[in-house]
Amino acid sequence: MDAVVSEDKKAEWRAKGFSFYASGVVEQFRTMTYEQVLDAGLAFVGTPAEVIEHINAMDQQIGGLHEFVIMSHLGDMEHWRAIRTQELFAKHVIPAFAPLLS
Repeated sequence: MDAVVSEDKKAEWRAKGFSFYASGVVEQFRTMTYEQVLDAGLAFVGTPAEVIEHINAMDQQIGGLHEFVIMSHLGDMEHWRAIRTQELFAKHVIPAFAPLLS
């Protein structure tokens, strides 16, 4: 089932600081396969150390990340891979940024 988000709802999200969700990016991911997401460079993929490097590079490029969103179930990705991604992210990636969050 495809959900179409109204412009009023998007405006509400923007007003509350959730511009990412109002941007339509999530809807784009719903129509893409896992391979398409990778080919388009829309995901940080690799070991926890590689993902940390990607996030640090993005932080430097934009002058400071204030938040990021993990979307671990992209396209037609197998469910077990999404769960494993969340586990690795929680165990290794988030702690690498704990000093920035305190």
